[in-house]
Amino acid sequence: MPPRANVQGVQEQLEQALRDRAGVVALRTHPELAWALRSAKRRGEVVAVWPGIYAAQGDATDFRVRVLALITADPDAILIGPSAEVALGWRVAEANEVITATSHRLQTQQRGYRLVRRRIAPDDVATWSDGDVPAADRVAVRITAPAVTAVDLARERGSDAVDNALRQGVTLTDLNSVLDRYRLPGNAELRRILRDSRDEPWSAAERVAQRALRDHGIEGWLANRAVARTATRFAYPDIAFDDLLLAIEIDGYEHHGGLAAFLSDRERDLDLTLLGWQVVRVAAGWVLQHADEFAAAVQAIVAIRATLLRAAPA
Repeated sequence: MPPRANVQGVQEQLEQALRDRAGVVALRTHPELAWALRSAKRRGEVVAVWPGIYAAQGDATDFRVRVLALITADPDAILIGPSAEVALGWRVAEANEVITATSHRLQTQQRGYRLVRRRIAPDDVATWSDGDVPAADRVAVRITAPAVTAVDLARERGSDAVDNALRQGVTLTDLNSVLDRYRLPGNAELRRILRDSRDEPWSAAERVAQRALRDHGIEGWLANRAVARTATRFAYPDIAFDDLLLAIEIDGYEHHGGLAAFLSDRERDLDLTLLGWQVVRVAAGWVLQHADEFAAAVQAIVAIRATLLRAAPA
């Protein structure tokens, strides 16, 4: 134990070290804080997130702090799968979520982490820097690029992961390219999913709807195409028949159940109606359970719309 006069100073050094490293401190880089860390751990003020790497008790379960602990242990570690998904902003981390990464330096598993050995090409590695913290505290973390992340997730979750990636702007060309570069078990099934995604659905219901339209030979439509509402605002109808100015929207309650989404949809529908479009909304659950009926209904709506447009005065 240091002299009593130095205790407060050492404690202040520990607090400063935690601030300097955005919430984590490694014993190997601060051996002078060994006593302070042991004392703080006994008092429950800090916990070991990784052997020899500590964080404040209240921060130890935070996704960002635990990622920082990982890259302190191995700066070359790369977040993959669900952890890369969080870093990309595709979803919010769950409480105490396991950090998934590839590391060639760390030899043992640690609670709260899942480490694998895996080769990832340099061109398939991106960097993440948490924009929610002050610039001085940001630390760049290596993650798999969006297309690689999407393929990893699709191996576990199937087509839902592909649909989400397409919503995030990842292209089918990028996804197929990843399968070409990484020949792994399960690629054949992923190829099938990507072929089924050729019209780029953004949800499971859209995927079923598109498949039904193709199976029934209904043509002349595009999925999620940008339609100008104003000079600066766009709508993206789930299924658009451009020649008929007909938009088919497939609504799932989980995505459209809130007031803000309800109001936004109605505002968008009004803009399209003022431009001459007809907007038809159907429930996602109905499409999933009655795909053939959906296709037949669309076929009938298309015929009626074409008749009305031909009959309209020039």
